[in-house]
Amino acid sequence: MGEAAAAAGGFAGRWTGGLTVLAMPHLDAAGAKQRLIGLRTRATLALKEYGIERSETVYCGGVEAHSGRDNLRGLTRRAEETILQARESAEGVVVLAPAAASEAEAGSVDVVREALSARRLTLMGQPVYRMSDHRILHTEILARLRDAAGKEMTASDFLPVIAAHGLGEELDRSVIERAIEAARGRDEPISINLSARSIERPEFLEWLAQLLTRERASAQRLVFEIAEHGVVKNEAAVAALVHTLKRTGAGFAIDHFGVHRDSLALAQRLMPVYLKLAGAHTPRIVTDAGARFFAESLVRAARQLDIPMIAQNVEDDATFQSLGTLGFAGYQGNLIGRPAAWPKR
Repeated sequence: MGEAAAAAGGFAGRWTGGLTVLAMPHLDAAGAKQRLIGLRTRATLALKEYGIERSETVYCGGVEAHSGRDNLRGLTRRAEETILQARESAEGVVVLAPAAASEAEAGSVDVVREALSARRLTLMGQPVYRMSDHRILHTEILARLRDAAGKEMTASDFLPVIAAHGLGEELDRSVIERAIEAARGRDEPISINLSARSIERPEFLEWLAQLLTRERASAQRLVFEIAEHGVVKNEAAVAALVHTLKRTGAGFAIDHFGVHRDSLALAQRLMPVYLKLAGAHTPRIVTDAGARFFAESLVRAARQLDIPMIAQNVEDDATFQSLGTLGFAGYQGNLIGRPAAWPKR
């Protein structure tokens, strides 16, 4: 850590408990994220070499600071929020670009709470396409919140606040209700992401079971995705979710797959309807033979379980062509289209 910080003209030190802090003044948010991804990989490997169990529980969160605009208290608060968000992410690293320190900013707790309470929610959709003929397999539903003035917040505005203040269940409920309402009378299969914290609550599972039982026609066209990291953290809760979904006709899938060493064992135990390979692997498949072999091995193993694999973050034709020979069933990304308002009129 000291070497990484020094290379960026900064320093590293212990903050409190198991937290350490790096100051890297010569890097922007994008550069810092790449540096932290590499650092986390090195730290994880070092812990494994020393035989330390659960070595994957190393997370990195960061914020970009600007002189005169930020103070230590605001930076600390936002950095703590990114750590919590990183625990839910596939990469285990989240870095935010600059944000105003004002409590009136879009990402503040009060603004997000008020937007959730008022159900100022916009649904976005990004299709997942079949690899062979580009037909739509399903549409993944994404959510955006709007502040009191009607301005749309980006995911980086509100997701750290959602994670830090335990608002994930409230957001999940709102998205599910709105999506089911919009999907009535449509034949389009859709998928919705759930937070790991939501499914850990028996009250949420009971609510979801009742809703899907009432909306059985919609449930049969609905798949709920959980990030692999969330599955690893509480497999028992995920198993309870899978049981609930099977009773109502809805499906279960694993998102950001292929990050943990027991990925395939998880898939075999839970038998999701599909797997979405972690997007961080996608760009490396084009240029890295090792990454390509790894992805092909996962696809082959998943096929033996009769579980289709979907590639994420497919941004250009060169990437699509590289993936085409590996056996992926589908792909998702900006190659064909960015997320857009859903449902289309």
